[in-house]
Amino acid sequence: VSEQLICAGKEESYAFLESVISEVAGLFPSEYVHVGFRDCLLGEWEKCPDCQKMIGTLGLHGDGRRSAEEQLLGYFKARVSTMLAAEGKKAVFCSGTPAADDGRAATMCGNGEYTEIHEDGRLAGLQTDIWTEYISSPEALEETLLGRLGPLSEAQW
Repeated sequence: VSEQLICAGKEESYAFLESVISEVAGLFPSEYVHVGFRDCLLGEWEKCPDCQKMIGTLGLHGDGRRSAEEQLLGYFKARVSTMLAAEGKKAVFCSGTPAADDGRAATMCGNGEYTEIHEDGRLAGLQTDIWTEYISSPEALEETLLGRLGPLSEAQW
């Protein structure tokens, strides 16, 4: 797990992301793109002068619920959603995260075995996730996958 994040305080970062999204969008036919960001470690943004400058420019400040850096993450996600929308795609974010409920994105919520994707209050799909940064071997990966396929299949049935 890396603490390094793309800098949310530089316009060059957004230009880079827009270029990547534009190029990759045509490769995948799905309308939905899971963007991630659920477990971002924001310590780097706390120390980054460019991110802190952007926080000031946007007038962000901790509100007791979310830190200024978490609010910056919401801004960052909203910009990514806009980029994806320009390519005819819809971002998927975890529910309850900044920018998840802005109308441009579908939301997802999981129960540990599978994840439901919701759009406009209705179920749009199901998926199962396997994050391999903590899986130590191919055998452990297979065990994790097999443990999730049954509940996923049952939910889809």
